[in-house]
Amino acid sequence: MDKAIRPRRKPNIISRQDEERLLCNTENGDIKVLNSTGALMWDLCDGEHAMGDILDEITKKFKVKKEVAETDLKEFLEALEKLNFINMGG
Repeated sequence: MDKAIRPRRKPNIISRQDEERLLCNTENGDIKVLNSTGALMWDLCDGEHAMGDILDEITKKFKVKKEVAETDLKEFLEALEKLNFINMGG
């Protein structure tokens, strides 16, 4: 995983926070529900935080091993990119 990549949320995604975070892609109607870990990762996909920064935040907040967090982050970002919710720019 290239920890320097800075994921960025797409502007056409609507986000709503209740007990869970709900994302809706206004271009195609796809919906994704996020738990608290996913919501934190989503919030940090602002184009300012590199993947290494996001990984550090996850391990600090949820007290999880870095290897586990890295695998989860990679899978999460791949899923969001496949749904066209984020750009994985450099």
